[in-house]
Amino acid sequence: CAPPSTEAHIREILHEVEGFDASTLAPHQGAVLTEAILAAEPEPGHVVERCHHAGADCTQLLLSNGMRVVLKQTDFLDDEIVFSAQAAGGYGELPPEHWRDGQMATALARELGAFGMHRADFNQLLAGKRASLSSSISMYRREIRGECSPVDLDLCFKLLHVLFTADRSHLPTADGGRRRFSRLDALLKLTRDQVANQYRDPRPGFKKRMLQLCYGDHPFFAHLTVDDVDRLDLDFALNFFERAFCRPAEFTLCVSGALPSVDETVALLERYVASIPPVRATASFPLGSAPGGSGGGGGGELFAPFPALTNVKDLLADVTPRSAHEVMVRPMVDDLSTVQICLHIATVAGDDAVEKGLSHMLALQVLNTKLNECLRFDLSKIYNVGISSDFGYHPATHAPLQRGLTLVQFTCAPEHADMLAREALVVLERAKSDGDFVVDADTKAAVEIFRRSYENYQTDNSYWVEAFCAAFMSRRYKGSVGDTHVEYDRRRNALFSLFDAAALRESMRMYYPGCANGTAGGDATRDDAEGGEEQAVEVRFSRTLAPMVVGILKPTSHLWVKAKAVLRFGATALVVTGALAAVGVVVLRARRR
Repeated sequence: CAPPSTEAHIREILHEVEGFDASTLAPHQGAVLTEAILAAEPEPGHVVERCHHAGADCTQLLLSNGMRVVLKQTDFLDDEIVFSAQAAGGYGELPPEHWRDGQMATALARELGAFGMHRADFNQLLAGKRASLSSSISMYRREIRGECSPVDLDLCFKLLHVLFTADRSHLPTADGGRRRFSRLDALLKLTRDQVANQYRDPRPGFKKRMLQLCYGDHPFFAHLTVDDVDRLDLDFALNFFERAFCRPAEFTLCVSGALPSVDETVALLERYVASIPPVRATASFPLGSAPGGSGGGGGGELFAPFPALTNVKDLLADVTPRSAHEVMVRPMVDDLSTVQICLHIATVAGDDAVEKGLSHMLALQVLNTKLNECLRFDLSKIYNVGISSDFGYHPATHAPLQRGLTLVQFTCAPEHADMLAREALVVLERAKSDGDFVVDADTKAAVEIFRRSYENYQTDNSYWVEAFCAAFMSRRYKGSVGDTHVEYDRRRNALFSLFDAAALRESMRMYYPGCANGTAGGDATRDDAEGGEEQAVEVRFSRTLAPMVVGILKPTSHLWVKAKAVLRFGATALVVTGALAAVGVVVLRARRR
């Protein structure tokens, strides 16, 4: 045990420190990175196709390994280049028992060395350079994103090459179920701690519960537990990471910024990106039951390819939207409730998908204004309310049905939560059916705000990267990303001139058709207070906007929270009163003397 902290002991330590000769300390010897990013210069590839699109002022390339590339030179910032490489397919392609492994694949690879070197060495390599590159795998998409200064563009292309080709076999991994290296132990311990404490803040649990209600307790939204972390198959996860980034032909690389001349950029691409092999030749980790490995159904290939964009599997395709109303009660510090209303979106996406999508975005902007007018200014019960749509839980495929969620969320005092939820639904219903509630002046203001925001966003390199990536994955894409983008701009401007109050109501009826019989059923709701009694909560649904899920997060007892605040104030007042009394006694004694 530690020695007692006596005065003599502390003086002894101070004496040793004061008498220490600092000149005997050797300089810090950090790890010296002597190896190059690439062990040897690769054999350059070449450009198979090249064309310039005047409408979007960009150059489109097809490399010899199948990767598609779009280059756009801009002068927004003279020291910024932004790029993104995206591909269809993510961990949603895995069987359900390996979803957790797929979710952890990127974190494991990043911690152990996604570029074939330890993370500390990689950070040292980038010291003093303005260059970054990261990878991610989501439900339906894989992405490589980064940015750099023009002088470090070759470094980023080298890192892109290494990501697809690096030998990671020397990195620490699982060995018979036991972790051999402290780096893995640290990562897994951090993950366990995060999982164990994930719901100390009740808001993430509330969000997870809302998704469970929206999608019928689908196993994808099951709560992550510490046991799930302990059951992770690390070799499977790392193999899946290599499979996700082993075929350059599945990716589209979009680059925008202060690029050098097109010829210079193409030369760098041919040297470091086109030279990536069409498919990875070796696996860094034991294949075992890894996807596409031996016994994994790879058809003789080391890693099975991901499906094409139009064949990406929708994990939630068989889920039937339902209506529910639930109140979650959790111990909270603040006397504050969160209300969230989730409305299912379902519309046929045909040739007019651009007009439908833009009309819905403009409708949400008008609705946001109307919700603030009602809940914030007329009722004066909230500070702010937000409404947005989320299509991330369904793949952006060419399927005829477009599905997603519209979310209305705000915070308020617990005693006002139910009333405000009803008022929010009234606003949405009136926008859909009441011709006097939303007028043309409202829609024109929304169009003007959207137009100005869009024009400002076009002066950002990130906009062009996202726009080109979206064009490649669009059903409108016919081989020319420039023509696709120009067509989008033409149809957007045409819609701006036609969008009015009647168009908004038509968009609302299209995206939120409601029940066929004009009514909505509901599930029994519950009070989730820890240690509290289960009780029924009145189910309230909109007749014209269902199916929907209404969730309210409340503190365990807001009256008790207020009582505690009063007690704290009273205790503080007593302390201050006692201190003042003591000062008064001292003053009186001084005067008597």
